[in-house]
Amino acid sequence: MRRLLAALEEFGRPLLLTLTFEGDASDASYANDALSDFQLRVRSEFPEAQSLFVPELSPRGRIHFHGLLFNVPLHLGDTCKDRRIISHGTERTSRTLATLWGEGFVGVVQTDGSPRLAGYISKYITKGAGEIMFNAMRLLRISHGFPKEIVFRDEMAQFLANHYSQRNPTREWSRENIFLGMITRKIYEL
Repeated sequence: MRRLLAALEEFGRPLLLTLTFEGDASDASYANDALSDFQLRVRSEFPEAQSLFVPELSPRGRIHFHGLLFNVPLHLGDTCKDRRIISHGTERTSRTLATLWGEGFVGVVQTDGSPRLAGYISKYITKGAGEIMFNAMRLLRISHGFPKEIVFRDEMAQFLANHYSQRNPTREWSRENIFLGMITRKIYEL
């Protein structure tokens, strides 16, 4: 989920989407293709858009997707507070994303861009990992150009640590790793 945290840092607040299918949606291959087509159509409408989606099965065995959409107008999404809608987004009237999806219902909600979104998405990844139907699907569907976290190791990590050691890290944690021993991670503002 480091990539999602990097995207939140780079792009800011995303929209939270739920994409469902009309009728029977139990064909994983069809769902996979429909999502790929949607991601391409979104990029043609909003060239800077980036997305991340995770499939989920409903209790009745129907596939739907939960995801985050970055670099699109936030006014499309509903504004919620404590799970209650306090203002409707323009998606309800314009149907911009629903038209691009073309397969069924689209739920769109604005987010605060909190790192908790990584936990929300990882919940669906964990849930879907045990589903046999998803064996043929990637559980995490990320658009091209989605940011990757830059990780420095060895000499470069030591050089940067010495360079930034005069500053206080913005975040720091340590934990024991059974293979590597104690790991300390420090994150600095560049």
